[in-house]
Amino acid sequence: AHPAGQQDRRSGFRHQGQSNSKAGKNIRKALEVNPKFAPALRARARLLIETEQFQDAVATLQKLLYDNPTAPETLSMMAGGRLLLEDEKG
Repeated sequence: AHPAGQQDRRSGFRHQGQSNSKAGKNIRKALEVNPKFAPALRARARLLIETEQFQDAVATLQKLLYDNPTAPETLSMMAGGRLLLEDEKG
């Protein structure tokens, strides 16, 4: 059981209309074609956060920030991902 606030933060990362497995397959295909494709990397990070793989999500977001260190959406996701990672660690 997670505190209500933590659950609320996670809900903002939900994929609309796709199962996690289908979204994951589509993301993998896009990243095979272009490993630096920012929309696919952001989608991968969202999926990782949704499935509580916070460390992998933060690593994915770091890749995005390497190429574009001032991207507002990525910075916001990184802050949320790090917060959830810290919550997980206790």
